[in-house]
Amino acid sequence: MRILAAADDSGSLKEIICKRGTDTSSQKATQPDSIKTHCVETRLCKIQNFIIYQNYIICARSDGKICFYDNSVQGDKEVEDYLVVKEFVGCFANKEDVFISLFESFGLIYSCTQGGKITIIDPEDLNKKQKNYSVKSPVCAFIAHPLQKNIFAYGGQENDLKIISLIPKKNDDSEFELKIIFQGKNVKNDKLDLRVPIWISKIMFIDITVTGDTYKLITATRYGQIRKYDTSHGRKPIADFKVSEKPLLTLSRTDNPNEIICSDTHVTTAKFDISNGKLIGKYKGAVGSIQSLNSYLEGNLLVTGGLDRYVRVFDLDSREQIAKIYIGSQISCVMMLDDEQDMEEEETTTKDKNERKKKRVYTEAQEKEEEEALWNELEAKTEKNTRSNKKRR
Repeated sequence: MRILAAADDSGSLKEIICKRGTDTSSQKATQPDSIKTHCVETRLCKIQNFIIYQNYIICARSDGKICFYDNSVQGDKEVEDYLVVKEFVGCFANKEDVFISLFESFGLIYSCTQGGKITIIDPEDLNKKQKNYSVKSPVCAFIAHPLQKNIFAYGGQENDLKIISLIPKKNDDSEFELKIIFQGKNVKNDKLDLRVPIWISKIMFIDITVTGDTYKLITATRYGQIRKYDTSHGRKPIADFKVSEKPLLTLSRTDNPNEIICSDTHVTTAKFDISNGKLIGKYKGAVGSIQSLNSYLEGNLLVTGGLDRYVRVFDLDSREQIAKIYIGSQISCVMMLDDEQDMEEEETTTKDKNERKKKRVYTEAQEKEEEEALWNELEAKTEKNTRSNKKRR
């Protein structure tokens, strides 16, 4: 397995290569093949978010910079460090601002800060100046629709869910016009007739194959709620579940459209059924809050990282911990890059099975030949004895 983790203490990226069964907390267990440090700066400009796009590792740092690093392999040489290709500055709305999202959508790189500043970068032309736009702040979640171009959703503290479009202007394709196409409405007052506070921490589009002007979303809140929206059924959420007494920090999908994974500010990382809000099971082991989740659906794995300085890898379905690596720093973001080791094991297993199958086929054919030879020999002996008996008579 190959994993990248953002280490807060050194402002760096840790590249971890390990096998299933790795556990650095036990000397007798399997240890990582390697842990390398890249993109080192300081804690004052730690990495708050990072993504991988083509040959770039793109990092959003706490000093308001977005840095592009070249991670392409030069021939057969092993990469010692990722070189800085370009830095974009001035991506914060103010000095106290923080990045809350960084992603790629339809060939463009988007970032958003808590202060509501959206930055758009064209990775095909890094010499082109970034575009900046603003939305209502504070913003705690900002995402793009996976299949529909220029459709985004955001929300935050007392900033209810909004779906917006960033449409290029007719006279200038490089400029965008921001338009709100859906605005959520709060749930009804509680039993004491008090207003329910709003604080969206994460958003996720679901049922993304739905076409037209209908959108379905899930939101997680700092009040421990999971809310489900369907824009064709009005502005209020169609379902509202209280799943935790602690604030929810993360939200990730599984290969089952009715399941999500969340972590809170305590130690809980759990899988929930969004059709009824019930707990399916917990991913146990953390002794501090999990700051980042990454579902690696190709290998059916979940990677977590947080305040206890451990990167953990779980099986998505069984929730069994299959790797645990200490990196010596609090972790703000993790990502599984590949699971090549397990692909090799799978190929080896398939090869062994094929060889055993060939041997079995060969053995069966050999047994048939031997059986036929034995019967022929018995028939020949029987005929010989019959002739001998006739001569004696």
